[in-house]
Amino acid sequence: MMKRFAIRALGLSIVGILAILFAWSAGCTLSKSPVTPDESIESLAWKRIRAGAMLLDVRTPGEYSQGHLQGSVNIPYDQLAARVNEIDQDKDRDIVLYCRSGSRSSLAKRTLESLGYTNVLNAGGYEPMLQAK
Repeated sequence: MMKRFAIRALGLSIVGILAILFAWSAGCTLSKSPVTPDESIESLAWKRIRAGAMLLDVRTPGEYSQGHLQGSVNIPYDQLAARVNEIDQDKDRDIVLYCRSGSRSSLAKRTLESLGYTNVLNAGGYEPMLQAK
């Protein structure tokens, strides 16, 4: 009986550790989201932009030329590390990222955080951001 209990407890511990490792490796945090239940990610992004956040469009130059948010800087997500000198060197400054759907901006967020930037927000897609303005 005790042996069965010990094996079950060990199995649950391993599952818990794997869940934490999976969340960490996926770039998730176990902390609270910066968005409140009454606020969308887009409205939070616009608040930060109005307060002076740097706005980065991480889509391709072709997508950017077809339409972009006013004041945004276009650095494709896969060029961020190589073009980091074009980003504000204050690593504590708010940076708001967007792309078409939020996928590339999620990758860009991880890249910037790996370079030491601490206040990076993935605002998601261009169209939802445009509609929320």
